[in-house]
Amino acid sequence: MCEDKIYQPQENTQTTQVLNELILKKFLANYGLIVTDQEPMPLYGLKLLSVILERNAAFVIILKKLQLTAVLLTISRLATLNSTLSQSKL
Repeated sequence: MCEDKIYQPQENTQTTQVLNELILKKFLANYGLIVTDQEPMPLYGLKLLSVILERNAAFVIILKKLQLTAVLLTISRLATLNSTLSQSKL
């Protein structure tokens, strides 16, 4: 996705269309499962989502429509809580 010759969201090439379809039908459709799975899957899911959003901000709207923003906020809160608890044990 980081290769401009392969993924060009502004130009809507055939390769970009295929990648967008994979992202929608395979990745985002299962994102709730990915981020609630055992480690390291949630971390990989968050990293991949970060790359996707960096390359094509239009996916933010899709995240909202799929109601995945609530999942991301919950994960963020849990990560913050885990970090706080880990620091308090020190």
